[in-house]
Amino acid sequence: MKFSEIFKMSLVAIRSTNSVSVDTAGYIVGVIFDHRCYDCRQVLQNSIEDGLSGLGSNTFQVQKHGYGESYAVLKAMKKKIYAMNKD
Repeated sequence: MKFSEIFKMSLVAIRSTNSVSVDTAGYIVGVIFDHRCYDCRQVLQNSIEDGLSGLGSNTFQVQKHGYGESYAVLKAMKKKIYAMNKD
């Protein structure tokens, strides 16, 4: 083999190794970021629960839509809006 071919092959090998190391670094950063987000969520949840425990409640639940009267009212309003737009 000529020296130029060997040199080109070595450059290709170095480039592929760099891309693998960059991908690995990206995965490591992603995992660390995901873990930190989970930790932040846990801290926030604990803070909220501590604040609510002072009010005498140890549990809480957040829902986008309730299953009681408020949900029925929302559903009725959607039906009225749909009927008005249908005409």
